[in-house]
Amino acid sequence: MSAQDLTPPRSAEQIEATHSIASSEGHQVPGPPHAHGHDDHDHGHDVSGPVIAVIVFLLLLLGAAWIGLRAPQAVGHDPRPAQDVPDAPAGVVVLDDGRSLIGPLLVEESVVTVRTIEGEVVVPRERVRWMRADGVMLTDDYWRHFGHLPVDAQPARRGGIVVTDDGEVFVGHVVQDARGVTVRWPYGERTVTGEVTIPRDRVRWVDPTRDTLGDEYWRRFEGRPLDPRFRRPEAAPPARRPAEQQQGRTGGRSDRNAATLAQASGRWGDAARAWARVYGDTRAEADLKSLLHCARRHLEQGFQRRPPLPVADEVRALLEPFAGQPAVRQALHATALDTASFYLSVHDLTQARRWTTALQGLGAPREQVEWLLRAAADLEHRLDEHDDDDDHDH
Repeated sequence: MSAQDLTPPRSAEQIEATHSIASSEGHQVPGPPHAHGHDDHDHGHDVSGPVIAVIVFLLLLLGAAWIGLRAPQAVGHDPRPAQDVPDAPAGVVVLDDGRSLIGPLLVEESVVTVRTIEGEVVVPRERVRWMRADGVMLTDDYWRHFGHLPVDAQPARRGGIVVTDDGEVFVGHVVQDARGVTVRWPYGERTVTGEVTIPRDRVRWVDPTRDTLGDEYWRRFEGRPLDPRFRRPEAAPPARRPAEQQQGRTGGRSDRNAATLAQASGRWGDAARAWARVYGDTRAEADLKSLLHCARRHLEQGFQRRPPLPVADEVRALLEPFAGQPAVRQALHATALDTASFYLSVHDLTQARRWTTALQGLGAPREQVEWLLRAAADLEHRLDEHDDDDDHDH
């Protein structure tokens, strides 16, 4: 059907009445239906059909544009790699479908651009549920307004880092949810499966995208207590107490360098031995913490080997000279308890009982010792029954 067929034929009088215009005085004045200079026979052409078609076409275009603006695919990804902008703090954007994007933000009137580690992501403002430009942690304000909505709680593909308000540091796969900030393992050298959840009000710093502390952390929290393992490499060692200065106990520079290098490369046994020498000279609290940390990692590493390495005796020998310190006695207690439990798990009754005796000698609670003794007796009974069954089968 042609455009002329959209309206019925009309008389000249009807056409003339249709094309009337308002004069400046407010009354109706007849107006020509066509351009001046046309003959009377041109009045047979009707332009109302094409006009209606154009209006319908424009309405369709406006509708398509509106649908495009509301479509979920409105989040655009720029495939170019993100530029490293050290001066721009990382922020977080939570989309209306619960996904979260992390990186420096550029907030404009109609869009928010997030510079993620995969590239730049452009998000229309109507797709943004919540955002903050000065950190990546979901605050109480988010959970108060949107805690009932789903949010992406999958661990970050890359490792992250969390610092508590007292300076303790956790590295692993970081998840933020209504409970707080959760760090999950295995990750990196920590191959044991586990997790720890820190309440949000105890978190000083969180970065789910990197497992080291960046410049932004140091700008905001320089001088705050921190696990010595994560100090800035160029930072000077902590000042010694006056008594230590008078006695000249500085720690051998070569031992300290060896300890730091071994710890950085994951050679926990070498690191623990070097830190024991350093602490024996300085008696500094920071050096003791490094010794205890490396000794513990050395023990865990030994348990994970198959067959396990006999490192528990070495760890005990490293720590016993400093057993007068409460933290060292606690570490010796944990070493004995974990070692006894480990040997029970591998059915080594002799070693399990030896370490249970060592635990008892450290003044462990009676119920702990009794539990280990009962577990050893039950294991011995099961092993005897198993041997009897084998003899009967033969």
